[in-house]
Amino acid sequence: MLEWMQRHRKWLVITIWISVIAFVGAGGVGWGTGAFDFNADKAAQVGDVKISLREYKTAYQNVYNEQAQNFGGNFDEAQAKAMGLQAQVLRMLIARAQVESFAKDLGVRVSDEEVLNELLQIEAFQANGAFDKSVYERALANVGMRKDEFEENLRKDLLMRKFYEQLFLGVSKPSVVENLSLSVPFGINDELEVKVLKPKEVSVSEEEIKTYWEQNQTKWVSKQTYKIMPVWFLADSQNVSEDEVLTQYERTKDLYKDEKGNVSELAKVRAQVEFELKKDKALLEAKRNFSAFRDGKMQGEIIEFEEGANAGNLDLSKEELASISALEVDSILMPIEQQNGYVLIKLVEKIPPKPLEYALAKESAKQALIRQKQIQELDSQSKAQLADFKGVNIGYFAPLTLSPVFVAGKGSFAQSAGLNFSDVYTILTQALKGDSKSGVVLNDTQAILYKITNQRLFQSEVNTQQEATALKQNAYMSVLEEYLNAHYKPQIFIKLD
Repeated sequence: MLEWMQRHRKWLVITIWISVIAFVGAGGVGWGTGAFDFNADKAAQVGDVKISLREYKTAYQNVYNEQAQNFGGNFDEAQAKAMGLQAQVLRMLIARAQVESFAKDLGVRVSDEEVLNELLQIEAFQANGAFDKSVYERALANVGMRKDEFEENLRKDLLMRKFYEQLFLGVSKPSVVENLSLSVPFGINDELEVKVLKPKEVSVSEEEIKTYWEQNQTKWVSKQTYKIMPVWFLADSQNVSEDEVLTQYERTKDLYKDEKGNVSELAKVRAQVEFELKKDKALLEAKRNFSAFRDGKMQGEIIEFEEGANAGNLDLSKEELASISALEVDSILMPIEQQNGYVLIKLVEKIPPKPLEYALAKESAKQALIRQKQIQELDSQSKAQLADFKGVNIGYFAPLTLSPVFVAGKGSFAQSAGLNFSDVYTILTQALKGDSKSGVVLNDTQAILYKITNQRLFQSEVNTQQEATALKQNAYMSVLEEYLNAHYKPQIFIKLD
């Protein structure tokens, strides 16, 4: 049965579509600021839908963090590169952009009112059961996100929801025959036996370290350094009239509600209304002065900072810092919201990393060389023991869902053997892809020898109705993917490592 499953895995494994929250700066809602995009950092584009480099880097960080959590913290950039995580994230964003373009061509739209209504229902932004603007702003500030970013992302989520609701209306309920056809493959469980080999201590000489460093100097370099010039546009510097305040209040008063859900009178919220109005004017001033700043008619104080460090007194998120790193020299970012207004930022100079001297790189080179020797030793040991090793039985697992079959009252056998979720996931994935009942999973910290000792059919544990529905939906998604790839071809503007 294992051999049959391995030969036919492409029909058995369900494709899981991962939803990535990608934050894109665009138009505001309610008290919004309007669209503003200078295409300073475009990663890809599908039709009129742009994927900024900032959006890509944010999505990558989200997926990377999710993988790190799934792998129990045992996950790094080397593993991410090995599994092609950068390309996977870009493909997901392109797929989302393709669906967005297709949905718009079909006439699917999301109004400002729909976005605002959805925003008002989000419990995380409520106090005493009602939307609270200050809670909303604090929540976004805590994650370094602007209001227009969040609201545009919310608009896209609503667009996706509308589109997929209509798409899956055509998926019929699985028949009895369809349910029965899935009951066997999804009921198969593999019994696993494993043995974990840990690296032994190794010693390295001064000569070995220096030779290794000389051969790999590019691995140890100083951090990239940036020189930027910010120009501020402060809310306190803006003037507003009484008529403008009244208009602003009437337009946004639903956002100023008391603990009972009643709209607050202007007198009670005047300071907030005036500040928001002044901040909107600061943004307009920043937009008007973009060309003058670009052409050198406006100057600011130069700030120098290393990659990963704070940029002076600027309040910048990781995504905004990433956008700076993606700029060309003399290019300018779109206005960035600050607590007291907006700021335009010009990249003045990029100072590239330089190889570190041996004295500074020695300790890191030593540890890298030790890891290399340990991995080589683990590889040799695992190959020598694989044929006849005696390991620990960690119970049954469902390979098609890559999940353990827990026994009541006995907990997780895998954890008792020193394995985490990522270890078992890798074993099952490798077994399903290969033609052998045994193998080795090797990484920086251990070598796991595994073998499938038994298989059983455990149909009572399988929700065939749910699996059949998922397969039919996946078939719809496959057809949709082929259509989108044929009619909504992406343009890619970045090179991945």
